[in-house]
Amino acid sequence: SIVADYAEIIGLDVKLTRNSANEPLNIQPIIDRLKGDDDKKEPISFDARINTVVIRNSSFSYDVIANDSTPNIFNPSHIKVNGFRADINVPKLTNGTYHVNLRRLAFHEQSGFDLNNLQAHLLFSPDSIGWSDLEIKLPTSSYHVADAGLPLKDSDIIQAITVNSVSLKIDGDTYLPDFAPFLPELDDLDMEIMTRLKASGSLNKININEINLADKEGDFSINIADAEVHDFDNIEDFTYNINRFSVHAGGPLSSRLHRNGLLKFKKPEIIKELAIIGSAKGDAYHGDINGAASLNDGSLKIKGNYRRQSL
Repeated sequence: SIVADYAEIIGLDVKLTRNSANEPLNIQPIIDRLKGDDDKKEPISFDARINTVVIRNSSFSYDVIANDSTPNIFNPSHIKVNGFRADINVPKLTNGTYHVNLRRLAFHEQSGFDLNNLQAHLLFSPDSIGWSDLEIKLPTSSYHVADAGLPLKDSDIIQAITVNSVSLKIDGDTYLPDFAPFLPELDDLDMEIMTRLKASGSLNKININEINLADKEGDFSINIADAEVHDFDNIEDFTYNINRFSVHAGGPLSSRLHRNGLLKFKKPEIIKELAIIGSAKGDAYHGDINGAASLNDGSLKIKGNYRRQSL
């Protein structure tokens, strides 16, 4: 058994590049070298514990050289993380099982996205992966993710996510400008949304018990209950069935959305109170919606559909 009391990494700078999305990384020769030539050779057994790992002032970048950059907007082809810092405890580290206490992880991404803190207890073993006490904090948004685990059953992680069921429950507050690097129109939309998600399943079938989003000012809410999504990982076979959804929007919200270019009505002030209740089902190419709506003092039934030949 090996015990390391303290390890410190300061100023690490990792730069990954590839010429195009289908070409190998610049470090592929190193990866191939580390794999070795004998795939049938038994791995060397080890048992270790690391009391404290400290990472400070480190950076990471990933660039697909052929792809264009998008300043101030998150771009998965051009990722640059600065100010990466973490405090980690590894009470169990063997060639089969890893226990990791992530006490703090934070960074700044060049698009403007900031992760102020992520903390969790993580478990990786041949039988399962899981987490507990998972907390996520952005500059204003914060989330608590309920404890969960994913059985592996001799499958790799991708296969397990596709087939095996996992439960997911998230409670928190979403401040929309925190996510402006992904959708710039959110930058001036000063709204804090109470957020709740309860779902379970795999990529083959996701059962949505509840999605509840509500503006703390009372101007806006969306609720989805009793929904199913099938074949989320395959757009050709993808289907959804929402047995009940409701939307509520007050007049102040329409004015804010209009100012931010998210609502194209010439006179948004005519929307004083909007409520929609209904159901929907469909796939990537066609779908149907049924329900009822009330606008200001009037009401109407809704029945609609969409059709398209290709994506």
